Amino acid sequence: MNSGETYVTIRDELQQLVWLYKPRLFIYEWIPFDLNIFEEIAEELEAKNREKGILITDEVDNYPEKAIFLKSPVASTVSVVEYRMNRLIRLEAFLGYPEVVEQVEKVGIEIRDYGGVIYGLEIEKVDGSEDVSLDKLARIIFDVMEDTSRLMSSILSLYQRRVLNIIYPEYKEEGFERRKFIVVVASKVKVLDKKLAMSDVLKILLKEPYVNEIKQIIGPVIGFSQNDNLSVINGSYGTLVIGDLNDKNALSLYASTKSLEMFLEDLLINLWMVWEQLGEARRIVTGGDVNELKKVRVQLINILSDFTLLKSVMSSISYTLNRIDNEYSTIKNIPFLENLEFGKLFTAIKNRCRTIGDLFESIEREIDGLLMIINTRIEEALDRLNTLTFWLSIIFGSFGLGQLAVAIAPWFIGPVESTIITALSIIIPVVLGLLYQKR
Repeated sequence: MNSGETYVTIRDELQQLVWLYKPRLFIYEWIPFDLNIFEEIAEELEAKNREKGILITDEVDNYPEKAIFLKSPVASTVSVVEYRMNRLIRLEAFLGYPEVVEQVEKVGIEIRDYGGVIYGLEIEKVDGSEDVSLDKLARIIFDVMEDTSRLMSSILSLYQRRVLNIIYPEYKEEGFERRKFIVVVASKVKVLDKKLAMSDVLKILLKEPYVNEIKQIIGPVIGFSQNDNLSVINGSYGTLVIGDLNDKNALSLYASTKSLEMFLEDLLINLWMVWEQLGEARRIVTGGDVNELKKVRVQLINILSDFTLLKSVMSSISYTLNRIDNEYSTIKNIPFLENLEFGKLFTAIKNRCRTIGDLFESIEREIDGLLMIINTRIEEALDRLNTLTFWLSIIFGSFGLGQLAVAIAPWFIGPVESTIITALSIIIPVVLGLLYQKR
């Protein structure tokens, strides 16, 4: 994909050890898509018309009946660069969100039909220099991650936003961000103002204290590779590439798959949290009173609503796996992917999907079982209440009838007959109540 350009000015006191020359930054994330949602978003962006300069804002028009929409200065614009039906949308976005530092953010965005979203930019200068330290680059990365999340939230459908809000409930809050996979590509690297030869890149960067700056960008190092023209350091949530990168498609496929893996990890964490909630609900169900049971039932219904939405994501994930598998089959012999052990990664993701599918089924059965128990216990409590009400009405009705007989009978009959009639007026309703209960 084509990257945009960014000019950044940061003034700060930092210990800066590693510098990259005009680094290119790519941020990958996976968002649930299907072909219908993809085309719906393409329609909203007027992608088929190659529309230029569409205004994007995350505000809501509270007065849609009026001809004028008043917006704050915080807004972004996107222009459609390329559109392929049911496959690809490429955008160029200008991010107009306010920043602490002076910067111009023009970002290239690629949206793929199977949910892979890529944000790319080239950092031209920081503090007037074309060499960018990893310390400052780390801060730029987080800022771009935050801004692109805000931008995409304005583009995505209501269904997609709700899914993301379930898995990342605080990602719109300051200081929180949904996880994404970072790729940084640079042709040259310097350490303490000394340019490194390709043969020395890994020897130096993987040692203390330089590796600590690498970890700021890509996380703990899990692998690396090197040849005459290219050095790759792979981390748990990013990849650093130094040198001449020829296998751009392979790198993009790997990073997109890693972003899917991140989404699955976070989805799995969410499901385990739901499982813990169900354990607490079961504890209350086994010993709680009716009022507690009613509260738990409301909680379970809300959980089931979110759970059903998350379960629908599995069809999008299956489609993504098929599309990745098709792309991988065309480039699977590329050494770059073999060095990154892409085959093992893809197999692990498919296994994780099966685990998540089984967990979905278990949670669904658990929720259904708890709701059945709660409804049964509430019905039993209602039956007991109805029985109590029935007998209270019989008893008080009989007592009232007896009092009426005591008051009226002496006017017409003797004391003995009056006593008999009074007793019968109390006994007969009780007997009839017993017969009604046994029928």
